[in-house]
Amino acid sequence: MLGLDFAGNEVVTLEELKKQRAKQKAIFMASLVQSTSALEMQGLDKENVNNIISMYEKEFLEGEYKDTLWVA
Repeated sequence: MLGLDFAGNEVVTLEELKKQRAKQKAIFMASLVQSTSALEMQGLDKENVNNIISMYEKEFLEGEYKDTLWVA
Protein backbone atom coordinates (compact mmCIF):
# COMPACT_ATOMS: atom_id res chain seq x y z
CA MET A 1 0.00 0.00 0.00
CA LEU A 2 1.70 3.11 -1.27
CA GLY A 3 5.11 1.56 -0.56
CA LEU A 4 4.54 1.38 3.22
CA ASP A 5 4.08 -1.56 5.57
CA PHE A 6 1.53 -1.71 8.39
CA ALA A 7 3.81 0.28 10.71
CA GLY A 8 4.34 3.06 8.17
CA ASN A 9 7.88 2.00 7.25
CA GLU A 10 8.97 2.34 3.65
CA VAL A 11 8.96 -0.95 1.76
CA VAL A 12 11.80 -1.34 -0.72
CA THR A 13 12.47 -4.28 -3.00
CA LEU A 14 15.71 -6.19 -2.52
CA GLU A 15 16.90 -5.09 -5.96
CA GLU A 16 16.28 -1.42 -5.13
CA LEU A 17 18.03 -1.84 -1.78
CA LYS A 18 21.07 -3.32 -3.54
CA LYS A 19 21.12 -0.43 -6.01
CA GLN A 20 20.92 2.11 -3.18
CA ARG A 21 23.74 0.40 -1.27
CA ALA A 22 25.90 0.15 -4.40
CA LYS A 23 25.37 3.87 -5.05
CA GLN A 24 26.33 4.76 -1.47
CA LYS A 25 29.49 2.66 -1.58
CA ALA A 26 30.37 3.92 -5.06
CA ILE A 27 30.12 7.54 -3.91
CA PHE A 28 32.28 6.75 -0.89
CA MET A 29 34.94 5.03 -3.02
CA ALA A 30 34.89 7.87 -5.57
CA SER A 31 35.38 10.38 -2.75
CA LEU A 32 38.52 8.51 -1.71
CA VAL A 33 39.84 8.64 -5.27
CA GLN A 34 38.96 12.34 -5.53
CA SER A 35 40.68 13.11 -2.21
CA THR A 36 43.83 11.29 -3.25
CA SER A 37 43.86 13.07 -6.60
CA ALA A 38 43.39 16.43 -4.89
CA LEU A 39 46.34 15.71 -2.61
CA GLU A 40 48.42 15.06 -5.72
CA MET A 41 47.14 18.33 -7.21
CA GLN A 42 45.28 16.40 -9.92
CA GLY A 43 41.67 16.95 -8.88
CA LEU A 44 39.07 15.24 -11.05
CA ASP A 45 36.33 17.05 -12.92
CA LYS A 46 32.66 16.22 -12.38
CA GLU A 47 32.43 14.02 -15.48
CA ASN A 48 35.34 11.86 -14.36
CA VAL A 49 33.91 11.55 -10.84
CA ASN A 50 30.54 10.48 -12.28
CA ASN A 51 32.30 7.90 -14.47
CA ILE A 52 34.11 6.51 -11.44
CA ILE A 53 30.85 6.32 -9.48
CA SER A 54 29.15 4.48 -12.34
CA MET A 55 32.07 2.07 -12.65
CA TYR A 56 32.03 1.27 -8.92
CA GLU A 57 28.24 0.86 -8.90
CA LYS A 58 28.49 -1.70 -11.67
CA GLU A 59 31.31 -3.54 -9.89
CA PHE A 60 29.33 -3.70 -6.63
CA LEU A 61 26.22 -4.98 -8.40
CA GLU A 62 27.66 -7.30 -11.06
CA GLY A 63 31.44 -7.37 -10.92
CA GLU A 64 34.11 -8.90 -8.79
CA TYR A 65 33.18 -6.75 -5.77
CA LYS A 66 29.54 -7.88 -5.57
CA ASP A 67 30.41 -10.09 -2.58
CA THR A 68 31.50 -6.96 -0.66
CA LEU A 69 28.31 -4.96 -1.17
CA TRP A 70 27.24 -5.32 2.47
CA VAL A 71 30.72 -5.15 4.01
CA ALA A 72 31.27 -1.89 5.89
